[in-house]
Order: sequence, then C-alpha cells, then structure tokens
Amino acid sequence: VLRSLRDKKLRVGMATSSVGTLARPFLERHQLSQYFDIVVSGEEVEHGKPHPDIYLRAAQKLGVAPKNCLVIEDALSGVQAAKSAGMRVAAIPDTRYVNIADYEAKADYVLGSLGEVPALVQRLAA
Repeated sequence: VLRSLRDKKLRVGMATSSVGTLARPFLERHQLSQYFDIVVSGEEVEHGKPHPDIYLRAAQKLGVAPKNCLVIEDALSGVQAAKSAGMRVAAIPDTRYVNIADYEAKADYVLGSLGEVPALVQRLAA
C-alpha cells in the first residue's frame, strides 16, 4: 500500500502518538522509513489525540493544506483529531473490538483493510 502511494507521487506522513524513540526505530527495523516523507511523534505537539495538533503539524511538515490531506486511522480519537484538523478521514476499525457504527458516524470513509486505500486515493484524485 505504501509503495503504491509513493508511486503516485503523493506526500506520505505518519502521525503517531508514540514517542519518536520508539516509532522511528520500529519503522527502520521493518524497512518502512523509505515510504514516509515525514514522521510526527507525540512529543512534538502539546496536545495529543483527539486534539488536532499532531495532524496539523504533519500537514505543516508535508507542506500540504489540511483540507488536501487524507488520514488513515484505526482509533476514534484519531478520527476526531483529523476531523478537527479539517482533514478527510478513512477509518479502518478492528471490527472484532469496536462498533463499526461509531466509525461510520464520524469518518468520511470506512474501509475493511489497508488494501482498499489505493482505490480510495484513485477515486478521490478523479
């Protein structure tokens, strides 16, 4: 999925509530760093999710207006944060543990897996 997005020349960022000393080594260890233009970690912002700070910082670092961002989220607090930042949100809830109706009420799109992201991006670009 990440390779597909990068191949489309899209700017890709990660906004994680984790601290950078955990997130960045994880990305390196799993050879994922190359797919992200930027990483924003929790200690870079004053307020964590559900506040919009982390997503606004990510958009700023990417040089992209919030209204032109698509956030992929699995947590309701992240969905709320992205919506408060003025971004579109595709939620991928783990339906084993959450009520999908909660996500359908808040997210712009509800997907079943990351594999559906490239088609959504294609549809939004059209």
